[in-house]
Amino acid sequence: MVSSTKPQLKISLNQELKKISDKNIYHTLNLDDSIIEGKNFTSRIKNGSSIEYNFFDKEITDYQKQIKILHQCLPSTLFQQGFHVIHGSAFVFKEKAIILSGPSGSGKSESLNILKDNFEIISDDIVAISSVNNKLVCHPGLPFMCVKNGLKKMPLNDKRQRSFKPINLDQMATKNYEIDHILFLEWGNFNTLGKISSVNGFKNLLANSFRPLPTMSDGVSEKVFLKNLSSIVSSSSQFIFKRMRGDITRSTDFLKITLEEIK
Repeated sequence: MVSSTKPQLKISLNQELKKISDKNIYHTLNLDDSIIEGKNFTSRIKNGSSIEYNFFDKEITDYQKQIKILHQCLPSTLFQQGFHVIHGSAFVFKEKAIILSGPSGSGKSESLNILKDNFEIISDDIVAISSVNNKLVCHPGLPFMCVKNGLKKMPLNDKRQRSFKPINLDQMATKNYEIDHILFLEWGNFNTLGKISSVNGFKNLLANSFRPLPTMSDGVSEKVFLKNLSSIVSSSSQFIFKRMRGDITRSTDFLKITLEEIK
């Protein structure tokens, strides 16, 4: 498919691209240029407008390539376009954005997979934030997620045995939503939601943001990143959401009730 207008982002295969690192994972990022490499994959992201890639694994499927490109390369593209990008999921609660953030395996997508039946989904895995009319807002993301009960015919073949799962378009947000709360997910003995200080909010957000650190960044990129991060912390409330393992439906029910109480 060819765009009839000038595209905002061009994604193209470049079979001449070679890996520049012998590491299994390698990532550099600044406002003009980014390199992302995996064991059998390399890519170059430039000026927020182009992604060139090459895969060296002939067994990888087309949708696995698409997910790797979008999940790994798109955050760098968004950063270069001026967005702050959080590793998380977001949904709409009373006309405001609630962000679930945390490391891989903390249950963001699995929680969102349940919440989508009651709330509009803004984005999964990649949450793009910018200032619009002096308000920090989340922008609608891509209509798919990677979860354990996804499509069996589209496995990701990762350690968590996840599969690709599309999200119905009528369950997806179609506009920007102002950020209200950011919830950092942790495992615990009980389901609890506790507010944290802005200092701890900053630390948690720093750990869960796509950032131009520590390799091949420049001072300008780091200043932009830290300025945006500080704005998000000061414009939202941050919480630690601890959840019991084993019953994700119970934890999401707890979350829905508790969000009503803190509004």
